[in-house]
Amino acid sequence: MIVYGIASTVLTLAACLLSIFALILPTWSSTVNLSFTGGSIVLKTPFAAGAWGFCTNVEMDTSNGFYKGHCALYQSHEVELSDKSLITMEPTGICALSTSSVTYTNLRQSSNLTEFDKFVNDTCGSNAWTTLAFIQVIIALTVLGFFAMVVAMALSCVPGRRFLQAHATLAHLTVTLLAIFLSIIVMCTWAAQAPSHVSYGASYHYLCVAFVFCMVSAALTFKYRLEVLRSFDFNRVPQPNRTSVSAVKDDDLFGTSQTPYKEDDEPKTTTVV
Repeated sequence: MIVYGIASTVLTLAACLLSIFALILPTWSSTVNLSFTGGSIVLKTPFAAGAWGFCTNVEMDTSNGFYKGHCALYQSHEVELSDKSLITMEPTGICALSTSSVTYTNLRQSSNLTEFDKFVNDTCGSNAWTTLAFIQVIIALTVLGFFAMVVAMALSCVPGRRFLQAHATLAHLTVTLLAIFLSIIVMCTWAAQAPSHVSYGASYHYLCVAFVFCMVSAALTFKYRLEVLRSFDFNRVPQPNRTSVSAVKDDDLFGTSQTPYKEDDEPKTTTVV
């Protein structure tokens, strides 16, 4: 039984980490995908789009902490960058720019997208807000699911706390199933938002793997919960003892007489006043 709980906990944690990577890395759609060289992540692409914005002329190598590129957010937000960072950020979100502005024209030319205007229109709609908001909710749900399973595993070592363990597994199932549902929505909204003729990138694949991990984790938790419920003592609450009723005459078929039973040859006693 404990194996199901451990496996579910590990998969939930992995799904949470993959969802965080999917949010941070702007590689939901990329003209060139990530590559792994000697334990480092390397990326060099003219265009990459993520849940929060897109970047052009991206160069990244995690082995030496090298990051370079020009990024633009979908919506205007304050972003603090390191002094050593070679990433430049547009001060104004792409959705707040006029299509006739110089900045918008430069972004269109640097993106090398044939349908840049369509991508911006889709990005500035409800799809972008849904993708960004729901991926953060998924991260929060997987965190809650992880701690719920940790509590369930800890309670397995405490005798007489099976009912709390059952509630903890139920909480994990609830948040995990909700995360699965939101993952489907996010994948569909990004499919509508993603720039055409650009393949899905690593971040999108991370979310797909996290989706699979959540499904497997939910199945393992369900099995673990069944084992917990089987070992739970469902004995009925003991009923209070009823006082015995005095024997009644044999000829009283319905047991309604309250006259104590006496033998026919038993002498009758009379009380003299």
